[in-house]
Amino acid sequence: MIEYLKKINTYKILTYFLIFLTSLNYIFFTHRFFQRENGYILGDWLINYEGGFSRRGFLGELILYLKSFINLDIINLTFVIVIIFYLIFICLLVKLISRSNINFLIALFIFSPTTFLFNFYDPLAIGRKEFLFLLFIVFYLLYNQNKFFIYIGTTFAVLITLTHELFTLLTPFLFIAKYLDTKSFKLKTYLSEIVITFFSSLIFLWIIFSPDPNTVITCNYIKQFGLSDTACWSINDTGHKPLQIIGYWSNSFYSKYYSLFLILIFVLIFFNLKKNLDLKLVTIILMMLLSFLPIFLLILIVNDWGRYFNIYSFLWLIIIISKNTKQNNYSPNFLKIFTIIFFSLSWYMPHCCPERHFSVIKFKPAIYYIYERIEYRLNN
Repeated sequence: MIEYLKKINTYKILTYFLIFLTSLNYIFFTHRFFQRENGYILGDWLINYEGGFSRRGFLGELILYLKSFINLDIINLTFVIVIIFYLIFICLLVKLISRSNINFLIALFIFSPTTFLFNFYDPLAIGRKEFLFLLFIVFYLLYNQNKFFIYIGTTFAVLITLTHELFTLLTPFLFIAKYLDTKSFKLKTYLSEIVITFFSSLIFLWIIFSPDPNTVITCNYIKQFGLSDTACWSINDTGHKPLQIIGYWSNSFYSKYYSLFLILIFVLIFFNLKKNLDLKLVTIILMMLLSFLPIFLLILIVNDWGRYFNIYSFLWLIIIISKNTKQNNYSPNFLKIFTIIFFSLSWYMPHCCPERHFSVIKFKPAIYYIYERIEYRLNN
């Protein structure tokens, strides 16, 4: 048995197990929140154009169109479509991982509460549209060398932008990924990335300058399928422009806790880039600053900072995995495995509202937070 284990990449096996575990968790809670008609999870997928052009409305319009041909209630139909997209993402991610080398530093990042375990520790972040960003980056990393990618990738990017406009702010990751491949600054090297960014930005500007939709009509349209007012929370939010500035950065809980989470994220990214990709210090700093600028803009306009810190971490993790391709086998090192497990259980990052999590207990390990959730459900 020991000899067999020496021939495999232990960290990769642990990663596959984690993906399986978190996928089950994702599917279970997506179904649960959809059945409860959560307006920020189910409702976000059902934003449509009935009341006029609306940001994030493309996929909802498509789902409601398909409903006329498919004999499923709207909740189950939406659930099936979302899970199909999610499973495509998981399959492509596993394909990417199978080609890559997973070592201790990457495994530490994989088991970080900011990537795979983020949704496991905070299920309220599950079922959101942002995983489409991750689906796109995996698709890009696997197929951007295809001669037809510029057409397929651009179409895919436009449809995602129509489904979630903030995709445009994350396109710098495409340039970073291409630079790590080519180490070139020639514009022609980045033709696909420029075209994708250009058309995605056009859609983004169209969304910004379009008149507000009639959210009452949009909401009433989905209520005719038997849904309640609760399902309209996200639809009601589409009556406001996506760049409305809010002041959560002045909240002491946000500034204190998310600053700490961000430092941990930066440390993981830095050491992976330094040790695994052997980049120069200046290059690492410039790439991290470039990639974080859109996230900095996002925290000015959203309150769920954890969700976008998760996306930021996950995008970097996927890129690092894809570029670390030298295959190695790692026999079990129980001290390192214990370090990974301890790190993954010692803290967690909520998707928003840190005052709800840390106002009583200033430091709460993830394992204790899981205990609290289980105890609450047993007692209620």
